[in-house]
Amino acid sequence: LSAYDQLIENCQRRIKILEQMARGLYREWFVNFRFPNHAKTPMVDSPLGKIPKGWREGTLGEICENDRRGVNPEDVPPGTPYIGLEHMPRKNIALSEWSIADDVVSNKFMFRKGDILFGKLRPYFHKVGIAAVDGVCSTDILVVNTKNAAWYALALAHLSSVEFVGHTDGTSSGTKMPRTNWTDMSRYHIVIPPEPVAKRFTDTIQPMIKTIQSNIHQSHTFAMMRDTALPKLLSGEVRVSI
Repeated sequence: LSAYDQLIENCQRRIKILEQMARGLYREWFVNFRFPNHAKTPMVDSPLGKIPKGWREGTLGEICENDRRGVNPEDVPPGTPYIGLEHMPRKNIALSEWSIADDVVSNKFMFRKGDILFGKLRPYFHKVGIAAVDGVCSTDILVVNTKNAAWYALALAHLSSVEFVGHTDGTSSGTKMPRTNWTDMSRYHIVIPPEPVAKRFTDTIQPMIKTIQSNIHQSHTFAMMRDTALPKLLSGEVRVSI
């Protein structure tokens, strides 16, 4: 059993390292502007400060959108994965937990593997991540997709950044149960690079995302094997030689 726990811990450690690598690359390319061939690109003034020539000020809504695919509970197939806010960790894009939607009694949103999920209730909890499966989620979670695949990694980096979460917290409405909304989120100002730069960044980050998702599913497999073995050990069906 401890061997299974160690395998799960190794998967989680790899996920954390990959997240740190992706975040570091984002800051190098889009905060420090040390992207490939940056030395050949002069800097110019903009409302957001100095940015590379050919880049421009824009908004998050220019590169991604809120995908509102609602579904009634009676239309959800048995065994469909369900993600609620309780399944989303803070400051961690790896959404490794979910339950089954068999007991769902209210309308939900559909999402696909790879979609970006953003917890809009109490956004300061910083619950943002990538779906590792197809499924349905709480309506307190926004499903975000990019308008063009080239912008995927940049959109994910912005949506999961401390700066953007601070923006959503500042623009949220409600006292006890503050919620943000896509209208305010989409107005968030960002620096938009030429599409080839965004595509190169996505091509660099995508393998990391796929490895994160692979480690999530490996962790689920190891946990299932551990949980299957435990009752057999307790009942004496399987004996351990000492």
